[in-house]
Amino acid sequence: MKRIPIYVWKSQTPTSFHHTGLYFNATNHYDLKLYAEEFLKDKSLVQDSINEHRKSKKAKAAGVNYTFATYKHNVWSRRRHLIGKEYGLGFIEEGSNKLIPMISHNPRGSMFGRDKSYYLLNSRNLDYDEFNKFSELIKEYPEYLSAKKKIQEELKYHKLQIK
Repeated sequence: MKRIPIYVWKSQTPTSFHHTGLYFNATNHYDLKLYAEEFLKDKSLVQDSINEHRKSKKAKAAGVNYTFATYKHNVWSRRRHLIGKEYGLGFIEEGSNKLIPMISHNPRGSMFGRDKSYYLLNSRNLDYDEFNKFSELIKEYPEYLSAKKKIQEELKYHKLQIK
């Protein structure tokens, strides 16, 4: 049992949960004795978890695929009045449901300020177009060519490289 890496234990699913506090917060509970018994019965479970961890580590090292996205997002006041539309450029990581803005223009006038740190793709207030490469984006929206340095900085912050 001492030879089983910690990430194998962490990758196990919770056996139950408990509601904590307001707003349906949940705390997961794990039955370590149950997992220890399963690991002793079937040693291939541990090896499978180790192999899965190594594959995911290699995939992360290879880089995450992403697409560029131009977007328009409705900006609302606290009293739920439409202020205007924020528009800009962001990226969507493969397998993610989030658009992460890099450059935004909002109705309040600030060019690089954003309403949020990410937008959900299934939001009713979001319209977006995807582009696989930077060159495709520039053909459609040449105004983003001057912001290439800013885009590279944002991608580097998120540990991505420009395509």
